[in-house]
Amino acid sequence: MDIIELWRIYWPSWTPATIAAGFVFGGLFGFCLLYRTVTGKMRPFQFFCAMMLYTWLYWVFASTVFCRTEYSEYHYSLKLFWSYEFMRAYPHSYMLQEIVLNILMLLPVGVLFPVAFDCRKISVTALFGFLCSTGIELLQLFTKRGLFEWDDMFHNTVGVIIGYLIVTGAMKMSEGGQSIGMKKSASSFRIHGRDDRAA
Repeated sequence: MDIIELWRIYWPSWTPATIAAGFVFGGLFGFCLLYRTVTGKMRPFQFFCAMMLYTWLYWVFASTVFCRTEYSEYHYSLKLFWSYEFMRAYPHSYMLQEIVLNILMLLPVGVLFPVAFDCRKISVTALFGFLCSTGIELLQLFTKRGLFEWDDMFHNTVGVIIGYLIVTGAMKMSEGGQSIGMKKSASSFRIHGRDDRAA
């Protein structure tokens, strides 16, 4: 299955109304963030990450809920980890692909949220991702535009946690490199200072 077919299956065509709503809400959200940036409460890079976060989440919500065809009845599965049982029973089914895509779907949230809102707590980031996933599942249930299931919420949250670990790991490596550079500079300064005094 190629990427174009995956796009057609999981992300149907957007309507003009959906696109227009995205720009309207994005403009309002961006204006609030811009005010925080101008007043010094948010750095420009944080503003950029927050807008990227909004864009991604709106795209996810619109594609998984509002652009889907409405079913005639409600669809839900309240059994936790049913997807793994299904995958064991039918190893060549689409289920593994479904699980991976659900993990990847909210992984960018775990990357962008800690940076945009300067959040270093994994629990807060995971909770935010879980609430986003819960919102998607509830909207799918109430609008009859998808299957409400605990597995999707679990996999989405796992994706958020992975994204958080990636970005915080990269930040720690960057901070560690800067710390080593500063120590080397300080050591070099002390050595030269002693040499100068000795001379």
